[in-house]
Amino acid sequence: MAIEHDDLLRLVIRRHTDFVPYGSRQRTGADCSQDCKWFIRLSWPFNLDWGICVNNDSPRCGLLTFEHQGCPEFQEKEKKYKTDNQQVLQQLADHYISP
Repeated sequence: MAIEHDDLLRLVIRRHTDFVPYGSRQRTGADCSQDCKWFIRLSWPFNLDWGICVNNDSPRCGLLTFEHQGCPEFQEKEKKYKTDNQQVLQQLADHYISP
């Protein structure tokens, strides 16, 4: 018997600090799916929706977490590359279109 998404939804622990409909907190910002640095994704086939929170300050720390449950301790990952499309296009043009 294969475990599926709905099986995990039945198993997941819900906290009052989770976003509605998983908890009682109204959505006011980002959730785990928006690159929380503390959200460690599970392996395939659950890596798109599921992970474990590893933030000691979070009420979800150590818990199986659906990416849209959210928590008040969200912190976005630092972006390694901060470029806009115009800069990338210019770099490509400079490289491939020599004067």
